[in-house]
Amino acid sequence: MKVALIGPGDVIVREVLAARVDTSAGVRAGYKWLPVVVEESDVSTGPDVTIDRTGPVVEETRVLYTRTRRDMTAQELSDSRDDFLADNADTLQFKVLFNHENRVRVLESKAPLTPTQFRAALKAQM
Repeated sequence: MKVALIGPGDVIVREVLAARVDTSAGVRAGYKWLPVVVEESDVSTGPDVTIDRTGPVVEETRVLYTRTRRDMTAQELSDSRDDFLADNADTLQFKVLFNHENRVRVLESKAPLTPTQFRAALKAQM
């Protein structure tokens, strides 16, 4: 468990593990120790979730952080997949697969894909 040292004006001076500090010892005037509480809720129903974090909020008897697991919106999911492709799709691999796909499409008497169409097709496979 963590505790936070709160200064004048409800400013968090620092957070430390409760075992590392004696909170019963006196502190300067205007300062106090409060427990740090993390409230978590899970409102997700699927495998693609994100976590919304808020806090810290200094309350009368505690410092509160909240975390909510929720389903990603369609835009967040799309952005996440774009980021994954940007970070993990090596340029050489992309070019080789793109070239290979278009060669197969020629054999199947289909029109070749543009790089944008190919990226969208990869994204749809995720």
